[in-house]
Amino acid sequence: MPDIFPLELIPEIMESPENFRLQRRVPEFWAGETFSESRGESQSEAFVAFMDLETTGLDKARDKVIQIAIITAYCDRQTGNILRISDHCTMFEDPGAPLPENIKSLTGISDSDLKGQSFDAGKIERILNGQPLVLAHNASFDRPFFDRRFPKCKALKWGCTLKDPDWQKAGFRSHALEQLLSSSGYFYTGHNAMTDVGATVWLMHLHPGQMLELLNKAESGIAVIDAIGSPFQQKDALRLRGYRWNAGNRYWSREISVDQIDREKTFLNGLYKNGGARARITPQDASERFR
Repeated sequence: MPDIFPLELIPEIMESPENFRLQRRVPEFWAGETFSESRGESQSEAFVAFMDLETTGLDKARDKVIQIAIITAYCDRQTGNILRISDHCTMFEDPGAPLPENIKSLTGISDSDLKGQSFDAGKIERILNGQPLVLAHNASFDRPFFDRRFPKCKALKWGCTLKDPDWQKAGFRSHALEQLLSSSGYFYTGHNAMTDVGATVWLMHLHPGQMLELLNKAESGIAVIDAIGSPFQQKDALRLRGYRWNAGNRYWSREISVDQIDREKTFLNGLYKNGGARARITPQDASERFR
């Protein structure tokens, strides 16, 4: 459906503005654009690379990447503000077989868009030179595909704009990109890598506190805590706390910041006998996450 603003409702909007919400389209922006003024101290700036991929399917071992989009930027380590966009690229690659119909419908990408196309791995490696923190909205999906296609970049550190900020604590009910932007007064149309990565940049520009939370987690590192031996009757309490069931190993796990380890052990001790003492703590560097 076309996006048509209901001009005929303007009198009603003016009479009862509390019954309406105005949403703006996420703007386009490119290399060299400044969002916030720098403090002029390069050591206070973090180099990040926002990334999104489109693929032929969900199988991380067999499906292929068909589009990659990257926007690199500098952020203020003290405030989380995105300062400026430094580079961007988007590329397509022919998977060697017709796209599934659901992928065509979802992304708007056709077989003719991909025919004869291939990624310029050298250019992607140059854009990611300087060891940026790679940020994706659901890095658990994007990273395995990216690492398999670009093995020379496997050592990069990753963060997740969907999982790392505590969106719920900030008052958001959904972590979905479209819903987060909608709740922030913005919308975007289309669903391909460049559209989504631009929307992600804009989301984090609107919420520097969440961006700072993400940067701090990447800097300080995280730990995976496994609630070994937790009783079945405590499953709801663990789920509400953010734990997820590991069916293969049959225990509940969650990621926490390193500075939260003692607090989490105290929580588990209060939940079941010797819960904190029995918990398994596995520190993880940002280069090891989401693989």
